[in-house]
Amino acid sequence: MEGKGAVPSPGIEMLGPGEGSTEGRPKRGYALSSSSSALASMRSAVSKPSVNQPYNLETYLTAYIERTGIADDPKGPLFRTIGRGTHELTRTPLPPANAYMMIKRRAAAAGIQTKIGNHSFRATGIATYLKNGGTLEKAASMANHASTRATQLYDRRSDEVTIDEVERVGI
Repeated sequence: MEGKGAVPSPGIEMLGPGEGSTEGRPKRGYALSSSSSALASMRSAVSKPSVNQPYNLETYLTAYIERTGIADDPKGPLFRTIGRGTHELTRTPLPPANAYMMIKRRAAAAGIQTKIGNHSFRATGIATYLKNGGTLEKAASMANHASTRATQLYDRRSDEVTIDEVERVGI
């Protein structure tokens, strides 16, 4: 099923849903926009990747949007439900519970035994961004936090103890 509106291939389908909601959007479901301006604002909010971390977000999102045929619906949700009997994507946002079940199935198939869910990706993404030199302000913007205070809860940079810090004990 590669046609417009068809469910994408497993490689693209593996892309997990984004989390959070913005004011004026529904609290339930994933109502991210599939427009190119949304991609442009994501691109401007994310710093350049390091050599070890190639920049793939735009590539994956663009492929997903093109393969699912939702580019013609820039105001519609990015992640959608599949119509019963049609196997075509609908205009209905994918509910968080459905996304959670997808993540559980894929984690089990990959042999991951740790309990993970939708928020695991958000927390890991923010923590990794900060650890790789990202700023708290930009992380807050990407996470749609009203202030950096909420974003600080994801900041794990101070959790690591370096050898230099241990050597300061000086026994």
